[in-house]
Amino acid sequence: MTLQTAELVVKDQFPGLAGDWHYLDTAATAQKPLAVIDATVRAMGADYATVHRGVYARSADMTLAFEAAR
Repeated sequence: MTLQTAELVVKDQFPGLAGDWHYLDTAATAQKPLAVIDATVRAMGADYATVHRGVYARSADMTLAFEAAR
């Protein structure tokens, strides 16, 4: 794999970087890869629950996912 090919493989993972432009900003507002977008949608949609506060199964699952992501 060439460097140019590797760059395209990585860039393809960031839908916000589609097109021919460069995005230079801080980490707080950086474009997110598709894996992060998908995980956020899943967490905020089907899996959403309080972290470290609930005693029900969904809250326990969200707490485990939260801790694993740290």
